[in-house]
Amino acid sequence: MDPDDAILASLWFLVAMFPIPFLLYYQDNLLILLYTAVFVGWFYLHNNTACPKCDNTWCRLKNKGGK
Repeated sequence: MDPDDAILASLWFLVAMFPIPFLLYYQDNLLILLYTAVFVGWFYLHNNTACPKCDNTWCRLKNKGGK
């Protein structure tokens, strides 16, 4: 792999894994709201679908959900 391609791939990976600092830097409020809504929605859906079926009693998500 060409070193330039490797650097570019690693930078895209960084942006994909940690988008909030970059969105804050560029002040893209619409994408921040969209990202936050998807993030909160996924945790809500996960808490209501997967957590009741889970047998891990030590899990903090299950204990906080009260289920």
